[in-house]
Amino acid sequence: MTQVPSKRERLTEAAMQLFLKYGFRRVSVEEICDTSGVSKMTFYKYFSNKTDLLKQLLDAIAEKQVRRYQEIMSRECPYSQKIVEIIHMKQEQAEILGKELFRDLYKNAPPDITQYLHELGMRHFKAIRNDFIGAQKQGHVRSDVNPDFIMYMMNHMIDMVSDPKLLEMYAGSGELINELVRFFFYGILTAGEAPA
Repeated sequence: MTQVPSKRERLTEAAMQLFLKYGFRRVSVEEICDTSGVSKMTFYKYFSNKTDLLKQLLDAIAEKQVRRYQEIMSRECPYSQKIVEIIHMKQEQAEILGKELFRDLYKNAPPDITQYLHELGMRHFKAIRNDFIGAQKQGHVRSDVNPDFIMYMMNHMIDMVSDPKLLEMYAGSGELINELVRFFFYGILTAGEAPA
């Protein structure tokens, strides 16, 4: 027997569906309620406003991503493979959000959402940075590279995977990710050509 979604679940599912299609800014509480078949009065029992609902959705997505990240990092595989999987995971996260919502969150977000996204990112930044420091201690990553630089470059690589001009050069995003990771780890020079 299938379980009937609660009113809260119906609201969050409707909101996510609408946010993905139209972005955050263009969706109203009324539309969320109409789509879910739940009254506005009930909406306000669960959420103080549309922004509160979005934050709860983003928390759920972030929690899922953290669990996946931890699972990747705990695997017994080469460190470079972990990096490839993390970049794929981040790319998929952007795709999960869809173009409209992604643009509203990262290009047109109101100040309270921008602040919230910053805080959400900082919660996970420290753990990921500590993993890089641990990888340096274990000899997987050069010890003379600043961990903050590694974090910056990783985030920049994730942005590059979405660059249409760069994507045109490759058969697909997977091929581009592999190229970025090879470049990140090995640069452009052969071993015999590397500077002393």
